[in-house]
Amino acid sequence: MDHPPHAHAALGRQWPEVARIITGNASENSHLLAINNRLSYTPIAASGWFERKEPRGAE
Repeated sequence: MDHPPHAHAALGRQWPEVARIITGNASENSHLLAINNRLSYTPIAASGWFERKEPRGAE
């Protein structure tokens, strides 16, 4: 998929010392995943978030 050539070129001009950009989002966020894909980002890691909810009244 092609992406606008100016997108990464502008970043390189603004911050020439930057060699890598890391982004993140939820795996179910298909819209942002599509943007990352279009900009040629590739997955390098995955992580999970866990939450324990106490029953009501438990302290």
